[in-house]
Amino acid sequence: MVGFLDLMIFYKEGQILDQTLLKLKARELFQFIRHSFTDEELGDFFSPILNKQNYFVVKVHDNYTRVKTVRELACICNMSLSSFQRTFRKIFKYTPHQWIIKKKASQLLKDISQSKKPLKEIAGIYAFSTFSQLVDFCKKHMGMSPGEIRKNKNRFVL
Repeated sequence: MVGFLDLMIFYKEGQILDQTLLKLKARELFQFIRHSFTDEELGDFFSPILNKQNYFVVKVHDNYTRVKTVRELACICNMSLSSFQRTFRKIFKYTPHQWIIKKKASQLLKDISQSKKPLKEIAGIYAFSTFSQLVDFCKKHMGMSPGEIRKNKNRFVL
């Protein structure tokens, strides 16, 4: 475990963490934890965070980039649209639509300016049906096309 943590510190200090590596390391950590503790110990440890509100937040964060509408996100959370909107606003202090646009724009800016993924691939990851939808979204919410964002990536502090 010490070696794992030392390696994570090395990655963080060297700023080597990309999304794929983060997911792999998270899986590795959970496998280690799962095989090192009993179910009872794990239950005692995780019980404070395993409540309904946190489940909702995790579901939203895990799925907001994959949906096109708030209704789709409500379905993923197994809630009616009205119940989802009420719960969402209570927790996040924004309407779901406002929050999703804000988060998508922020994450898109990061992915476009920092990753080497092809822009068409990024469009697919963020559930844009066409590349032109990605271009329109970027122009509307960030003031530039994806190509312009990538070209001017040194101007963005993320």
